[in-house]
Amino acid sequence: MNYLNFFPLVLLPVFYFGLAMLKPYLKGKMRERLCAICVANGLSWLLLLILWFAGYAVSIELIAIMLGMSISGIMYKLEPVYKNKQIKNFWFVRIILIVGGLYGVFAFLIERLDIFVPIFVFTAILIFIATFLFQGVRHRDVVEEQKQAGREGGIIKKLDDCC
Repeated sequence: MNYLNFFPLVLLPVFYFGLAMLKPYLKGKMRERLCAICVANGLSWLLLLILWFAGYAVSIELIAIMLGMSISGIMYKLEPVYKNKQIKNFWFVRIILIVGGLYGVFAFLIERLDIFVPIFVFTAILIFIATFLFQGVRHRDVVEEQKQAGREGGIIKKLDDCC
């Protein structure tokens, strides 16, 4: 077995404890709550991926497992956002994210960008449709609601002004 396969054994705890110690200093400067273990995992697989692309003998299976952990972490981080904003259909978004993430990561790691890009785009489009179009609300109502909330420069307005 390659010594780089043990790299996460060092990276994960170092990143985790480092981020956990920085968290109190970052708390007021960040909008979202920072999950130290999620960021540690993300930084670790990103570093391993860079090493793999640079030609080092890093286990692609190890990177795939860590990427899968990030996909699950993203899903769990999104759930409270959907609940707090009362956005419907998270059940559908969850399955889209997991299935699209699984095959997207697989295509990426077998270096098939011709498959990865359509999977990524299709997954993003399905999540967008489930999140914004299947809510039983007309577009005009959303724009008006955003305007009343003082968010005229929000994403809805930007989408309206994109063309």
